[in-house]
Amino acid sequence: MDAQLPTLDDILLNNASPPWTLRAFAAHLNRHRCLEVLQFVFDADRYATCYEALAKNNTMSSNNSSAADVVWRKLMQLYIHPSGERQLNIPEREREHLLCLPSIPPPHPSELREACRCSYDLLNDSLAALFHAREPTNHLPQSDPIPRSPKREKRNLRQEVMLSLAGSSLPQGLACHKI
Repeated sequence: MDAQLPTLDDILLNNASPPWTLRAFAAHLNRHRCLEVLQFVFDADRYATCYEALAKNNTMSSNNSSAADVVWRKLMQLYIHPSGERQLNIPEREREHLLCLPSIPPPHPSELREACRCSYDLLNDSLAALFHAREPTNHLPQSDPIPRSPKREKRNLRQEVMLSLAGSSLPQGLACHKI
């Protein structure tokens, strides 16, 4: 096995060289039906970025926090709620804690710390399986989890992944690391 395997952070920031790219990792997760974990990490990062921008501009009052509120509610509906479309595998106690938090004003991103830790553990397990299988290749499977469009051709890979996974504007870094 290659002596210089990338870390999960290297892959998530798309700093790893082929065949260990973010695209290959997303394809691996998609094949193994656990892409929602990666999607959650990017959406949690987007929430932290949105929250920090509002806090920096001193606009965190309940009237001005609608952007963070929308992202928070999306996180809860998609990943945390028991009937969520992309329900995460997290401890029930953590799930209940997050669901009891009010969305107005939006909770501090640190409330997602445990869910992010669980997600990182799952991603690290998936990464270990990927390294063990030496599965990644430079080509993508038939069902590319990162859809292409002509307008996206000039964007970098991380932007494509972020847009396809999060469905909106991009954070500048992975804030889950800061949570």
